[in-house]
Amino acid sequence: MKKFIIGLIITLGLSSITFAQKIPTLELYHGATCPHCHAEKAWFPELKKAYPDIQIQEYEVWNDAENRQRFQARMAELGLEAGGVPTNVIDGKVIVGFIPDAILDLLEASYGPPAVNIRKVEKEETNSVSLWDKIVSFFKGLFGGSES
Repeated sequence: MKKFIIGLIITLGLSSITFAQKIPTLELYHGATCPHCHAEKAWFPELKKAYPDIQIQEYEVWNDAENRQRFQARMAELGLEAGGVPTNVIDGKVIVGFIPDAILDLLEASYGPPAVNIRKVEKEETNSVSLWDKIVSFFKGLFGGSES
């Protein structure tokens, strides 16, 4: 009976162990004077709200020969050529350019949903009239059509 209880405790203990999630990681290859790179880096505090544990590895590639070699080697490893900056690598997938929604989509696909939604919400157009509706109204007014 003692062995059964010990076995049960061990089994329950092992079944309650949670495996650590992968830590979100973003590799950023950037240029020192690249305005798009600066915009992305300025966005990182917002990104860290969505993924508080994210590890951002930054490599300046225009002035640092070692980082440039690292960039070329990393792209070759992924079957690509090193090109423009900013270049983002997330879980072995590449996004060239600062495209927040694409970065967030890839982070979510690789690491799960964000802690906080930081996507910019477009204004709802429920109360606005579309351009097409304005054009139709204009011509109806010109030709005496009735409003529907």
